[in-house]
Amino acid sequence: MKGKQAFIGMFVVLLLLFTAASSWADWEAGAKAGYDSNVDRALNGGRSDFLLSGYAAYTRVPTFDSRLDWTLSLLLEGTAYARVTDLSNATVTFAPGLAYAFSPVWSIHAAPFLQAKGVNDSDQSAWAMGARVSLKQQWRKDVYTGQHYMYTDSRAREDVYSSRENALGAVIGKYWTPAFFMEATYEYSRGDAFRTLETTSYLATTVAAPGGARFGRGGNRVIYSTTFNEYVVKETVDRHSVGLSAGYDLSKALSTIVGYTYTTASGDSGTVSYHTVYCGLGYRF
Repeated sequence: MKGKQAFIGMFVVLLLLFTAASSWADWEAGAKAGYDSNVDRALNGGRSDFLLSGYAAYTRVPTFDSRLDWTLSLLLEGTAYARVTDLSNATVTFAPGLAYAFSPVWSIHAAPFLQAKGVNDSDQSAWAMGARVSLKQQWRKDVYTGQHYMYTDSRAREDVYSSRENALGAVIGKYWTPAFFMEATYEYSRGDAFRTLETTSYLATTVAAPGGARFGRGGNRVIYSTTFNEYVVKETVDRHSVGLSAGYDLSKALSTIVGYTYTTASGDSGTVSYHTVYCGLGYRF
């Protein structure tokens, strides 16, 4: 109950910030439809699902009238899953930041962030905080590259779903026309992640602890999830993600985007892999 009250409180505060900023805000709202081939992050098989999300966002991007500028991002997002409905969630993210232009080509942006996430499966509801530092190179008007580092510390109601992660990534993008662009991305991260597994040799090695908790290889905690109807374990994993996306501006206000990402995550119990596909429509006010 306290977690829900805190989440609602943060939502109200950020909603007031949205309202206060309306006179100078760069607003966007939209919706995305997606597909995830392994929503339960299963080692064997995995369940696929379709999802639909809607969002409202304010983003202040740096104008670089001077070399140093400030940024602000406020995001409200809700996602509904078609089959595994316990994964449906609402998220609020607040991220103020600073940007500095070294030259017309090179710039850097640093922003801490705070996030609250409420999930139908309350064990997965979480608070998260962290920071992101990114470099951007605008080589030409139509070609850019970027690199980023991000640290995330997420504390869920059930510790198996809590995580700490360090991530490094890179992007290359090109505008083929003033309205059409494509991006290719890569990200590597190391940190905690949950995965699901059946009663296998992994579970045969678990040791019962006081209170009914179980621990598997490497002392990793194991619980049984009624959302997935499988055992869930938290492990330290090495994750690699490769993505490709394309966007098109239908008008000054209306834009579309499609994307695909392939991800693998390797830990003590094995490797989890999954594909995600999405398409979306956004409107800038």
